[in-house]
Amino acid sequence: MFYCCDHDQNDVDQTLRPGDPANLVMARLLLPRKLLQVVRRPIHVDLEDGLTSARRSLEFDDSLRVGYGEHCELRLDGESGPEVICNLERAHGPFRIWTPTEPGERDERVEILVDGHALTGPTQDIGPGSRVEVFDRRSGRRYRLMVEPKPPWLLRPRNLAFVVLVLAMAGVLYGVYFYYSLEGAQTQLEVAEERLREAESDVERARSSLQEVERRLVATQGEFASSIRELQLAQSVSERAIRTEFDLQLAALTERARAEFARMSERDVEARARLQAETRAEVAALRQELEDRMVGTYQEFKRVEERLIQSLGARLEAMEPAGARFKRVLQGARGAALFIRTTVEVEFARAGEVVVQQTFGSGFFISDGGLAMAARHVLFPWHYDRELQVLVSLGLVSIREDTVDWSIWTADEQVLEGEDASGASRFNPHTAWSSRSEDRAVRHLYSPPIEFTEEWVEAPVGTVSIPVPVSGSDDVAVLQLMQFHEPVAALAIAAEAAEPLDEALAVGYPFSRLEDGVSAPQGVTGFVRRVTENVLELDTALNPGLSGGPILNLDGDVIGMAIGILQSDVYGLAIRARDLRRVLEDAASHVRTEEARLAALGCDPGQIDGVFDAQTWEAYRCERVRKN
Repeated sequence: MFYCCDHDQNDVDQTLRPGDPANLVMARLLLPRKLLQVVRRPIHVDLEDGLTSARRSLEFDDSLRVGYGEHCELRLDGESGPEVICNLERAHGPFRIWTPTEPGERDERVEILVDGHALTGPTQDIGPGSRVEVFDRRSGRRYRLMVEPKPPWLLRPRNLAFVVLVLAMAGVLYGVYFYYSLEGAQTQLEVAEERLREAESDVERARSSLQEVERRLVATQGEFASSIRELQLAQSVSERAIRTEFDLQLAALTERARAEFARMSERDVEARARLQAETRAEVAALRQELEDRMVGTYQEFKRVEERLIQSLGARLEAMEPAGARFKRVLQGARGAALFIRTTVEVEFARAGEVVVQQTFGSGFFISDGGLAMAARHVLFPWHYDRELQVLVSLGLVSIREDTVDWSIWTADEQVLEGEDASGASRFNPHTAWSSRSEDRAVRHLYSPPIEFTEEWVEAPVGTVSIPVPVSGSDDVAVLQLMQFHEPVAALAIAAEAAEPLDEALAVGYPFSRLEDGVSAPQGVTGFVRRVTENVLELDTALNPGLSGGPILNLDGDVIGMAIGILQSDVYGLAIRARDLRRVLEDAASHVRTEEARLAALGCDPGQIDGVFDAQTWEAYRCERVRKN
C-alpha cells in the first residue's frame, strides 16, 4: 500500500520550494494557517507490491508508474487534515479506481481523469497502460499515475520460486548425467588403450612377415630371369620351324588358287552371255508394258480434266456475288442481333443533382435458350470512363450502381413510342427485356476480371467514344435473357480461326440508328487486316453503337466481337472467336458453382450442368436465396 498526499504551491509565494524544511518552517512562522494550507510538500508514496516495497516522493507535474496489481491511496490536505480523494487497488478482479467522496463535493476541489476522460461514478475499472491524472483546482497542479502492464510470468512471486526450483533440479540431473558420462568415457579410453597395444603387436608381426616375403621375392626373381632366357631360346627355334612350314603351305595354296581362278573365268564368260540374252528380252517386254500404261493414263487424265472443267463451270455458274452473299448472311443474322440500352444514375456530391447516364450498344444470341454475349463496356460504361473514375476517386460524383438498368430489344421490335412532354424520345418497355423485369428478365452471368493495360482504343458506345483496355477477353460479358420455352435465333462460333484477308461482316446498330422507332440491324463489310495475340484488326471503321456486335464470315459464323477502333487509325478491333469460346467455358463453370450454391441452400436448381435454365432461374427466386 502506498499513500499519495497532494501538496501544491500558491502563486503568492513562488520562492518557497516544496520539500525544503527550512522554507517550510519559515513559512509557518511568517504566514497565517489558511495561507499555509496551500503551501504543499511533495507527495510521499509508500509503494508496496508482491516483490518490493519502497518509499518515494512525487512532485507536481511529475509521473509515477504504478505496477498492475499495486495499491495507491491519494490524499489531499483539507480543513481537518488529509482526506482520501481516490484509491487504486486490485484484489482478485480487474484493476479498479474508486473514490469515497461525493461527485459534487469532489469536483469543487479536484478533477480525476482516466485516460483523458473524467471519472463520473464512484468506481471505474482500468487496465494495463491506463493513465490516471489528478488535477488540484485550488493550486492548478496536476499529478499523473501510469499503470504498468502485468509483470512477466517468470517474475511473479509464485512462479519465480517454481522456476528456480526447476532450474536447480535440472542442474542436479545434468551433473549426475555428466558424472556417469565421464566414468563411461574413462572406461572406453582404457579399452581403446588395450586395443592400441594389441594393434602395435600385430604391426610388429606383420613387419617380420614382410621381411620374409622380401627375401623370397629376391630368390624368385633369379629363378624368373633364368626361365626367361630358356623361353627366348625355345622361341627362336620355334620361329624358324614355323617359317619353313608356312612357306611350304603358301606355295601349295597359291598353286590351287591359280587353277580355281582359271575354272571360274571360263564359267563367268558363259554366264555373261546367258544374262545378256535374257536382259534384252526383259527390257523389250518392259518397254512395251510402259507404253501401254502411259497411253491408258493419258486417256484417264483427259477424262478427269473434262469432268473437272464441267464441275468448275457449274460452280462458277452457281456462284453468287459477294454483296448478295453478305446480304444473305445479314438476313440470317438479323434475328440474333440485339439492341442494348444501359442507364445509370450519377450523383454530384456538392449540388446534390442526379443525372441519368444513357449509353447504347449491340449484342447477339449465342444459344437458342437465350444465352447472349456483349461488350462489357456497353453494360458497365462507368468502369472504363477514366475522367469519370477520377471524379469518383476525388469524391465529386458517385455512381448509383443499384439504379443500373439494361433494356434489350431484338430486330424489328418497336423501341420508341413517341415523345414525352419535354420532347425527348420515350422508350417502349413492353417490347424489351429488362434487368428490372420479372417476366422478360435479363441477368448478367459472368465477365472476366479487368486487366488494364497501356494500350487503349476508342470504343463506340452510343454517340460517344470512351477508352477501353485491350487485353485478351476482358471486355466480354455473358448475359441470360429469360427465353427458355420459345427458342430464339442464335449464331454459332466459328471452329476455325480467322486469317488475314478473310472477308468479314460486322452486324449491329451503328449510331443507335432506328427506322421509325423500330430496331433494324445493319451490316458493315470489310476484311481481316491483321491477327494479333489479343484481337482481330479489321480494315473497316466500327461506328459508335456497333460495340458488342458479332463479326461474321461468309458462312455466317462468328469470328469475333466488335469492341472499338484504334485511336490513331480507322481500323476496327474485335475479340477473337477463341477468346469468346474461353469466356463461355468460364461462364459455364461459374454457373455450375452458382447451381451448387443454390442446391446447398435447399433451392432446387435442377441438374448441375452449367446451363442457366428455367429451373435455375426459379431457384434464384426462392426465399432462402433472397435472405442470403
